[in-house]
Amino acid sequence: MLDAPHRLIPLTLDREGAALRTIWGAMSLDEAAALEPHAHAYLAPEAQALLARLTVPARRAELLCGQWLVHRVARAWLGDDTRARVGRGAFGQPLVQAEALDVPDVTLSHAGGWVVALAFPHGHPIGIDLERVDAAHVETLAPMLGAAECAPADHALGRAAALTQLWALKEAVSKATLCGLVVKADALALEAIGWDPTGFVDTRYATFRQYRGRAWVGSRCAFAIALPFRTEPPARFPWPELLG
Repeated sequence: MLDAPHRLIPLTLDREGAALRTIWGAMSLDEAAALEPHAHAYLAPEAQALLARLTVPARRAELLCGQWLVHRVARAWLGDDTRARVGRGAFGQPLVQAEALDVPDVTLSHAGGWVVALAFPHGHPIGIDLERVDAAHVETLAPMLGAAECAPADHALGRAAALTQLWALKEAVSKATLCGLVVKADALALEAIGWDPTGFVDTRYATFRQYRGRAWVGSRCAFAIALPFRTEPPARFPWPELLG
């Protein structure tokens, strides 16, 4: 099967002193055209059926690249000789299908021409979100944040970057909990927001109190991760290693 350009990074997190294995991956959506002839090799039947129904090129690219990247991080987790396919769960989440005892869960996001995936142990829910930073979106994002969810006036990359970080934190926990964005806005409320001078922001969740979140921002995108509150998130996001 075609090996499209992508990047994989193994990263160990700390869970109350125990090592928690994760594998992070990223690739450009520009690879979609090269992947399409090989879709049958990595898409499960339900994902193939969805691809056949999609007519918008951007949505087809997100499915082709997103599911292929999930396949790559799963193969890295399971071993390259393991046969695996990628399907979709009841809520559209990616599901790895393989005859193996240690099949990982995977979370996925795409924005700004990139797709990012993260493989993690089953039973330890994690959600991620990648958002493009765009000053034109400030007026859209601001009303979707609560009064206490305010960005610092002196944020190094500006108000748009800060608001995008906060919104990404909400999206990330909606994926970790599989509730999506169909819940009432206050169900995803952030609390105890802490802005670190090095550029990331930490939060707890008012409703999902068993989770914590951390978000970083670069020149083009913001990235957030939501994970069980006893698990320590990475100190830094590997921007250059993943997104160049």
